[in-house]
Formats: sequence, C-alpha cells, structure tokens
Amino acid sequence: SLGSSGRTEALAPVSIAEKNALQKMVLDLMPAGGVATYSPELMLSYATGRRRVADGDACNDAEGAGPGLVITAKLVKRFKDAGVPSFSGLHVPPGEDWKMYFEKLDSNKHPDTARCRVLVVILTRAFYRSLPCLEEVATALRCKRVTKIVPVRVEDLPFDVPQWPQLDDETFMAN
Repeated sequence: SLGSSGRTEALAPVSIAEKNALQKMVLDLMPAGGVATYSPELMLSYATGRRRVADGDACNDAEGAGPGLVITAKLVKRFKDAGVPSFSGLHVPPGEDWKMYFEKLDSNKHPDTARCRVLVVILTRAFYRSLPCLEEVATALRCKRVTKIVPVRVEDLPFDVPQWPQLDDETFMAN
C-alpha cells in the first residue's frame, strides 16, 4: 500500500515477479468467458513506468512495472471486492494485443462490445510520457457512452514537467 504520505516513493521497487503476480491476480478476477466477452462499464487507464533512482539513471522498477501498474491492480481488486467489475490493460492476457482495450472503450467504433461509461485515469509521471494513455483518454472524450473521466493522482507531478514531450503540436492536431 501507499505510505502515509500517499507518495509512490513509499512503494517498494516492483520486481518482474511482483508484476507477474499482480497481473495473474487481475486475470483470475475475470469472470468465466474470459477477456473476449468481458466488457464492464468501468475502465482504468494507467502507464507502466519505471521510477528512477534519485542519484542516477538506474531504475527501481522492472521493465513494464511501476506504480501505475501496482495502483491499478489494487483498485481492480477493491472494485471487484465491492461488486464493481472493471477492466484495465492488466486484464489483457500475455500474448494478446493490448489494443483490444479499445473494443471495450470505444463505443463509436465498437458499439456492440464497448460498454465503458467511466474511465479512471491513474496519473503518474509515466502516464504523461505514454502515447497509448493519451490515445485512451482522447478516445474516451469522443465516446458517447463515456460520461465521466476520473483522474486519480498518485505521484507528485510538478507543473513544469512536459506532458507527452515526444509529441509535437502538428502531429497531435492531425489526429
């Protein structure tokens, strides 16, 4: 869990074994029928991102892990315990195309399978470097069925940190 400060620095480094265990836990929560037919009204968007050690280029977290993954897995479990089904990238089985996420989210392109009404966005430093996360939020904004986007800030995010720095205005406006 988060420390009393609520900061992700209080989370222990996330190992590959912990990452795999968290994804297995989420996959085990999915009802019979599997991912193909599972399309709840609540979805979560998060980025896998590795926290850097304060005094260098080394990373605390394993590749594909990080605080966004941990917080999302814990929220999925809490939602399930409360009787609220949810869907995140953690529900996509290894080896499957993660873009199946959009079949659950985008009611404009997938009116028969997309049921999302609420998108919970897990805001971390990595989220603001993730073009797939930007695409998920932009898609949700265009969807008729999505009525709420709920940001959950789990890291201190200074105002001077660029958001999606790899994206130039021309590219963004063309999409």
